[in-house]
Amino acid sequence: MAGSYGYVFSNIKLNIEFFIEEIGINGDLAFARTNSKGTTLIHATGETVPEENCELFILKKEDNEWKIENYMFNKTK
Repeated sequence: MAGSYGYVFSNIKLNIEFFIEEIGINGDLAFARTNSKGTTLIHATGETVPEENCELFILKKEDNEWKIENYMFNKTK
């Protein structure tokens, strides 16, 4: 998986701000529902395109640290 993300982020640059809409915690599990807005620079073309999404992060506490267990997003525009 690290190789896939390395490839993606070598081809684009994200400039995005996240806005937290809701957080819930139950024991060692938590979620964060967010919205984000910004731009994506596509290195191959030099084009900058708008980026706007809704996200859901599922987190799990391991060794007293919160780690992302699952992540989902969908474009809002």
